[in-house]
Amino acid sequence: MWDSMKIVCVMLIVFLLMGMLTFSSSLQPARAAESMAIEYIYIRENGTVEPLEAPISTGDHVTYFLSDNIVNTSLVIERDNITFDGGGWTISGPEELNSIGVNVTGRYNVTVLNTNIEKFEMGVHVVYSSMIRLEGNNVSNNRILYWMDFPLPEYFWTGIGISVSRSNKTDILSNTASNNIFGIYVYESNDTNVMDNNASSNNQHEDTTYYGTGISVYDSKNITVADNMVSNNGVMGINLASGTVDYPCFNNTVRNNTITGHAFGAYSYGLYVSWSRDNVISDNSICSNIYGVNIRYFSQSQTIKNNNISSNTWGIYGDESTNNTISNNTFLKNAEGSDLKTAATTRYCRTIF
Repeated sequence: MWDSMKIVCVMLIVFLLMGMLTFSSSLQPARAAESMAIEYIYIRENGTVEPLEAPISTGDHVTYFLSDNIVNTSLVIERDNITFDGGGWTISGPEELNSIGVNVTGRYNVTVLNTNIEKFEMGVHVVYSSMIRLEGNNVSNNRILYWMDFPLPEYFWTGIGISVSRSNKTDILSNTASNNIFGIYVYESNDTNVMDNNASSNNQHEDTTYYGTGISVYDSKNITVADNMVSNNGVMGINLASGTVDYPCFNNTVRNNTITGHAFGAYSYGLYVSWSRDNVISDNSICSNIYGVNIRYFSQSQTIKNNNISSNTWGIYGDESTNNTISNNTFLKNAEGSDLKTAATTRYCRTIF
């Protein structure tokens, strides 16, 4: 029962992300009605930068360079086929609800490089776009304690480092996404690479409840999550999930990641797979979590092979899942080893150790 309640809490947070995509950061509670002043810098469709005094320069209207820190300001990119190079400078937000550090909406072939982005609801938000490249950015400290008075007093932590929604062919490479609530979040997107990132310490603890996920892939297909460091996030290291049993989350690859330190409570997961199918999970180091790998909620046809699954409470735990193949993994010092169950009968669960 407590397991189910925990999962429901996690899924509610995910649904909030899908429905609202409104998250910010603050050390103090922010009320829903609050709004602070925020300014905007635009790279317009014709290549000009507005306002003219903004510390962004270009010589060819193709490559744009940030030359100073900007505070309480959001960058909105309206031009295709450009590169924005932050040069190690910082775009800092007002810790305001509904704020976005770098907004890439409806764009094609845009690259964002080498930028520090902090104190927004979402550090980088990519939506309805294709051929986007996010590389070498530090997208951290985007989170807020969000307080609502109506219908009942309630608070929760929210915030996303990198959000990619309803977009195709996005490369998320070599970024640091830490101290958010969700580090990297991919929703209803296809053909995306999430590679060589550090998605760690995305968590928040209030009372006895922990929130936070390093990398979340939701209702997406043909996503490659590879070569990432994913550690010490609140509830999940890497999450593959969908909202229905129709399996819109499928054909994804989770390969050669280090997933460790998800042990904040009884229900913390290195890799959590739910309502998904035909994913390949291989060559990962999955260590020191409560559940190393958890497969459940009618997931099927997962291939789990060549992983080092060590020093977890549960190595691999499967429940209500069928036709999964587990082969050539190394299990060492897991307190409970592996346990696989199915809602039907075990003969539908093909398990090869």
